[in-house]
Amino acid sequence: PETFLRRVSDPRHSRQLVAQLIEEVTVKETSYLRDRAQLESIDWKLLLGEARARGNDHVRVWTAPCATGEEAYSLAMLACEAFAPVPAPVRILATDISAGALAGASRGIYRARSVRELDDAMRERYFREEAGGLVVGELLRPLVRFAQHNLVRDPFPPLGEGPFDLILCRNVLIYFDGDTVARVLASFQRALAPSGRLVLGAADALCASTSRLADGSAATPGPVSSSPRPSASPRRLRRPLGRLPAGV
Repeated sequence: PETFLRRVSDPRHSRQLVAQLIEEVTVKETSYLRDRAQLESIDWKLLLGEARARGNDHVRVWTAPCATGEEAYSLAMLACEAFAPVPAPVRILATDISAGALAGASRGIYRARSVRELDDAMRERYFREEAGGLVVGELLRPLVRFAQHNLVRDPFPPLGEGPFDLILCRNVLIYFDGDTVARVLASFQRALAPSGRLVLGAADALCASTSRLADGSAATPGPVSSSPRPSASPRRLRRPLGRLPAGV
């Protein structure tokens, strides 16, 4: 540890060493349609209606962290299904701290373990087969952009981006301490458009509930749910965030 700290304090080596450390410690385990019921409960047409009411012609989505891209492409695929046969009016920003994960996501080549939840019709419609596995096809690629972003350090929303109609942050808050969880949640709320929705994984929602109880902003724990951003001026939320309720 002393040797690493000494080298990382040297400007000549610090950037490369920190990048290597990030690649070693970040968790990249994910798959297509992970926690499928939660993703399939997203009402894309409702989101589009709300976006149009604000003067936008498409739904803006941010998924963070995106790891190797499976969640971002899953969202694109479900949006395409919802709006078929017309092109999906959806734009998805997928960010992660890991440059290596983003490179894999941009390549869009997935092996059997990652795509095990996809049925034959989805594989045929949205992917093409190559020797190395399934490759993301041209129906999905234009809907997704990948960029590097650090949830702890970087601006919300990411530089150059406007408010989002839907933000997903699943399976990452569990790695943060309570103060960081509270700060990241508040930052996500600021990045939402009025009536926008923030979706957390079940474990992340428990982290959010615990954080709010600790700072006195929630009186009692309750069931996890998603929460739209209020249209009024920003204020502290009173409900835990998490899964989308049925029909939303």
